[in-house]
Amino acid sequence: MPLLSIIIPVFNVEKYLKKCLDSILIQDFKDYECILIDDGSKDSSGIICDQYAQNDKRIKVIHKKNTGVSDSRNIGIKESSGTWITFIDADDWIDERTFELTIPELNDNVDILVWGYTYTDGKNIIKELIPENGAMDMSQDLKSQWQGPCSKYFRSSLIKDNNISFPVGIKIAEDMYFTFQLYKMTSRIKGLSVSLYNYYQNTTSATHTGSIEKIEQEISIINNIEHMINELPDKERWNNWLYVRKATAKNRCLVYLDKPNFKFWRKTFSEIDDRLFKDSDVKRKFVYLCIKMKIDFVARFLIKMHMKTK
Repeated sequence: MPLLSIIIPVFNVEKYLKKCLDSILIQDFKDYECILIDDGSKDSSGIICDQYAQNDKRIKVIHKKNTGVSDSRNIGIKESSGTWITFIDADDWIDERTFELTIPELNDNVDILVWGYTYTDGKNIIKELIPENGAMDMSQDLKSQWQGPCSKYFRSSLIKDNNISFPVGIKIAEDMYFTFQLYKMTSRIKGLSVSLYNYYQNTTSATHTGSIEKIEQEISIINNIEHMINELPDKERWNNWLYVRKATAKNRCLVYLDKPNFKFWRKTFSEIDDRLFKDSDVKRKFVYLCIKMKIDFVARFLIKMHMKTK
């Protein structure tokens, strides 16, 4: 049984996959298995997976029809045998010191280990997100830094004994659903103040394109999480976390679509409108006021001028 299981969903990433796998194989630490789930790739990704598996017995390849990244990760969890599980996306890569610096931090007092990651376009650093050393309270993750499954180790038994999985068929916020289920179960979460995971920022990916369907899926995920929160004995601790998730989903109606959808914004999580207005700067207050009063042409102009994201 290896100490670590590395789970990598693979789908049409022939341009990036070798760099990802080489960044793992270069590590000094060797006690791992690497599970590649080829999600019905149409390019040479599946062939690359098989080539690496032929040269290294620690690499296992599963080929399947295309069912999405969540299903791929779930299959990887099921097939894993390590004491710890980590996830890497196939177009990302890890620093050569990753295992050297993180593996020694794993002990009986830790269920989840979190370290920093760097957004990059492949050449330049866009930004870095690095946790502080020591215990982490994920209910205070108000900027969504640690919602994803990457740049973390999860104790395998925490996932498997509680039947935790990624929701299949969801194109957005599935990461948040998965990690929240784990965060609410343990307080033994430790941060490591170093950036070792390189997240390739692809502006054409699903994360940066939007549709009403995706926003509706995110809203559904948040509603499910809110139901789970309401059953917790310390549910108040998650109030601010939940508010930020709702505000983020609500504002996707304005900046995530081809054009702002004010009708959808007005009906989405309307219970937070007063707080959202109170917490906003003057420009956003004016935008929200125009939307509430249905002066949509003014709101549309202001969004174009002040609120559009890259």
